Amino acid sequence: MGNYWALGLALSSLGKNDEAIVNYNRVLARSPDDSATLCAKGIALKALGDLNKTVQHYRHAISLQPSIPELHHNLALAYQSQGKLPEAEACFERALELQPDNEMAKHLLAALRSITPDRAPASYVRDTFDSYAENFDLHLVEHLKYRTPEMLAGLIQNKLNLENQALNILDLGCGTGLFGEQIKHLKKRLVGIDLSSKMIAKAEERKIYDELIVGDLLDHMAKATAGQFQLIVATDVFNYVGNLLSVFQQASRLLDAGTWLAFSLEAARDDANDFTLDKTGRYQHGRMYVPRLCELYGFDELSFAQSTLRMDGSMPVIGYLYLLKKSG
Repeated sequence: MGNYWALGLALSSLGKNDEAIVNYNRVLARSPDDSATLCAKGIALKALGDLNKTVQHYRHAISLQPSIPELHHNLALAYQSQGKLPEAEACFERALELQPDNEMAKHLLAALRSITPDRAPASYVRDTFDSYAENFDLHLVEHLKYRTPEMLAGLIQNKLNLENQALNILDLGCGTGLFGEQIKHLKKRLVGIDLSSKMIAKAEERKIYDELIVGDLLDHMAKATAGQFQLIVATDVFNYVGNLLSVFQQASRLLDAGTWLAFSLEAARDDANDFTLDKTGRYQHGRMYVPRLCELYGFDELSFAQSTLRMDGSMPVIGYLYLLKKSG
């Protein structure tokens, strides 16, 4: 039966979730309370977009295996996708009772309770993107109509005269290299850093980066040499960093006068504070937050745009694009 389970995982990784479920069902026919297969089948059902069947599956699975934290956690995610937030909160609470060190559940529960820590736990970000890495580009570009890399690259190229200039570029949270592809023609040296080793592995396949680093962006910035980069970029990275004080502090130290910082943010509600943790677990930032940081750390706003960054179901995700210049 282990072969069917392994085949199911392989098919799921290829996006063939219908076929994966057939194999998971073969395992469950012999071992109906096999917790790993119950989890895997639920993940495949959710990937197919049938949230009602996903919820029914996990509720049944929990009746068979009530002490498996992953089942409660995954049921919470399904409820969250349905917009049933009280039910999601209760399931995250139960998952944490069973597994108190579950950083993802802690973070998402904080979001549901309108608690806003400074940044998402590194393990949450790493695990989230490790799980997405295999189909990340297809999911974002084809399904979510993700346009941030091309829009931010366009903002940079339209504003700066870089025809005869090659730059040392630091790509924070580089992911699979979608933004790197957009600016590779501008590079003298392109360095990417990301918490997810699986995303970095995908970025390596593009063969456009001169150096790729698995690690925390703030840790790397703190160790980098001042003047090493002429452009620091971050596309959809600060969705997982609320408080940007340390980022701006390090960027101000690293960048010489006349060089640039470019990034995107998800837009917060008009009445929101500088940053807030949305129910999705992503951070959103207020329009006036960046101007205050610019004043504190010596940047000028060269260009700003508000646009749809991607879709979330049928709803547009509105965000901000910034190009800042280090003042002299």
